[in-house]
Amino acid sequence: MNGAFGGSAAGGGFSFQARLGAIASVHLLRGTPIHWTHDLTGAPPLAVSFETSGPGDDLSLELANGSVVEVQAKKGLKADKRFWSALEALWEGVQGNRCTFGLLIVCPETSHSIRRHFARGLRRIGEERNDDASRQQETLLNRLERLGFDSAMVCARVRILTVAALEDAGDAVAAAHAELGHVCTHDADVISAWNALCQDADKAIEYKGRRTVQNLSACLRASCIEIEDTVKDSPVAVRHALLRFVTTRTEHFEVLGIGQLDTDVAWLPLQATIGDTSREPATSAEEALAHYRALGGESRVGRKDIHARTIGSFRSPCVVVGGPGSGKSLLLKVLAREFAKESYPSVRVRLRELATQVRETGCGIEAGLLRLGLDGTGVSPEQARVALADLVLLCDGLDECGELQARVAEGLRDVAAARPSWRIVVTTRPIGYSTKELQDWRHYEIARLAESDTAHHVETLVRAAYAKRVQECPNGLSAYST
Repeated sequence: MNGAFGGSAAGGGFSFQARLGAIASVHLLRGTPIHWTHDLTGAPPLAVSFETSGPGDDLSLELANGSVVEVQAKKGLKADKRFWSALEALWEGVQGNRCTFGLLIVCPETSHSIRRHFARGLRRIGEERNDDASRQQETLLNRLERLGFDSAMVCARVRILTVAALEDAGDAVAAAHAELGHVCTHDADVISAWNALCQDADKAIEYKGRRTVQNLSACLRASCIEIEDTVKDSPVAVRHALLRFVTTRTEHFEVLGIGQLDTDVAWLPLQATIGDTSREPATSAEEALAHYRALGGESRVGRKDIHARTIGSFRSPCVVVGGPGSGKSLLLKVLAREFAKESYPSVRVRLRELATQVRETGCGIEAGLLRLGLDGTGVSPEQARVALADLVLLCDGLDECGELQARVAEGLRDVAAARPSWRIVVTTRPIGYSTKELQDWRHYEIARLAESDTAHHVETLVRAAYAKRVQECPNGLSAYST
């Protein structure tokens, strides 16, 4: 690709920083270590941030082992103030524990002295080999001593690397294209995928963004790049396989006497209110029944409604309380579909089946959830644990777990603590929901559909069920539903 490089993108080209960000993005998608860190750590990246104002400023890599790699990306660098400012920032970051490793990545246009002699001197100091030091190594040692750095420690964790990524013909870009060949279903899409990632990196630089597999998967899907998921050897392949399964399985829902309806068209949007977890449990069947009948009715006065399809998006973990027939199970199907649209994979599990498995096999709660939720997806529990840091668990019917309700609830709480990046949504009926294990979770109560909206809801269902017939009826069905 032709155009100006360096700084922000111009003339249709991508900056050196954006190309490095795109290379990091490719390795996020593949779940493979970046060669920049091969002699520092073998952990693959989980996220990349841009314009961090940290020791690296340009890029920051979060690795699977918890390490943080700060990156300074410099084009056409000479051994002047810019060079020392970048290098000293990385030294300060490492010594001050603001990052685990620091990389000064330069392009082939950078001075030979930096690419060769300063890079070699830095490594030798880190290996405590100060004998037969070059002039550049002596300069490094003198500066480290004058500024009060632990020379051996910081130099062991800081590297000066040359990466040929100034243009699409560069070796580093060619290697990234080869990796993308494992991501894209069609080889012809590799260049388009690379351009999409570079464009996304440019946006991330402008807005100081952060990228994960979820963001990047959504980027490729928005660019109509078909992702290979038959060989699930990368995070993006595992994610795409599960997203495709979820999208297919949630496309329709069944209505007794009507058949299958389109979920996006026929689902009647529910409202919910934030529940009161401080309420004392009912002491009698009459009291429980009274609250059950009032659920989502008069009890909503003075309380803020939310759209039920947003549950789990902003607050998690959470519990959704609703009576029989209030739409809890269908809501979980809708939530799975909504999350999939944003490239968040999910699994749906009937907790009654989980309780049975726990009783019969003695399995742990997390193991049982993944085994049941992933059944038929082609994704294994181990693949999900490794590749899906943002998995959504949609758990239906806590009240149906019988004597194991407290054990299941405690297990769900443990999963939430062990995997804080996973979202968890649990549904239950009010009667039979007795455990206090989840009392500190956000609770929502499903509101009843408003009687004033009955005509509209009937029309929505009829239109969905008889779409072709409705097309022949220009005046709609409002007159028949009032």
